[in-house]
Amino acid sequence: MVSNWQSGAAKEQPSFLAGYPLKKNRAPEARVGSAKYNMFVAENESFIESNNDEKALVKKMRAGATMNIKAVSKRGTNVNYAFSLKGITAALKKAKTACG
Repeated sequence: MVSNWQSGAAKEQPSFLAGYPLKKNRAPEARVGSAKYNMFVAENESFIESNNDEKALVKKMRAGATMNIKAVSKRGTNVNYAFSLKGITAALKKAKTACG
């Protein structure tokens, strides 16, 4: 997910939202192509660690075909997700128009 808040608190902020708690001491990883970005955990959601990496990941997402997320659930289950990036550029433009 990439968030844009009308308040401006978040602009093109990538995150991963799981339906279960994530293990805090095992940083999730986002990967687009060969580029890898570490994330930090907040309960069942994870975020990119730095603003520069957020911008770099969104740039890679616009140019890429698939984003892979690797994480560990609080119960210790390794999980891997693959997300299609088809249409991401149009979606981000629409979000920017709607939320500034």
